[in-house]
Amino acid sequence: MSEYRRQIVLGSALAIIVGLGLGLGIVYLPQQQNSTASVSSGTVSNTLGGITTTITATGSPTGNSSGPISPPALLLGELSASNVSCSLASGVCTMTIVNNSNASLDLVACEITVIAGSSGRVTESVAVNGTMGGPATAGIAANSQVSATCTVQTSVLSHQASGSAAEGGFEVKLVDSYGSYPADSDAYFGFQGTWS
Repeated sequence: MSEYRRQIVLGSALAIIVGLGLGLGIVYLPQQQNSTASVSSGTVSNTLGGITTTITATGSPTGNSSGPISPPALLLGELSASNVSCSLASGVCTMTIVNNSNASLDLVACEITVIAGSSGRVTESVAVNGTMGGPATAGIAANSQVSATCTVQTSVLSHQASGSAAEGGFEVKLVDSYGSYPADSDAYFGFQGTWS
């Protein structure tokens, strides 16, 4: 089989294996000339011909993940962020966290997704760990609204444009048990705003 045809067949196999392998944690990355590949903490990266493709799998349905996870089913739709505004000059996203549940929560972490670079039609975005601030760091009472901030270094915002979408999220944990979820169960909710 010609080398070119072999690469096409292996590339097609790669796409199928990556799609299936992420769920199984098995990834096959064929060796190709001018190609590099890496697997790290749920992220698969492959560079071929100067174009990098990154697939990141985060979360866990069990709630025992160190990365972003989904809210427990009982908190779905009960946690949100409103009045989100993000400043390119300071790297600060300010918002009001709305807790419509009967659960008291503690903030654990925050992150903001930023554009890391682009090449042609490919744009690479990464989630950057932020620093939490505001009254929400003292806790989020049940059925309350409280101000919060998530801040990233301005150096990671060099590819963001004014008016572009700002997205991120907070990881929280239950202070007390809530329904079938024990205290310290993790939840994650996102926020969306605009960079200015």
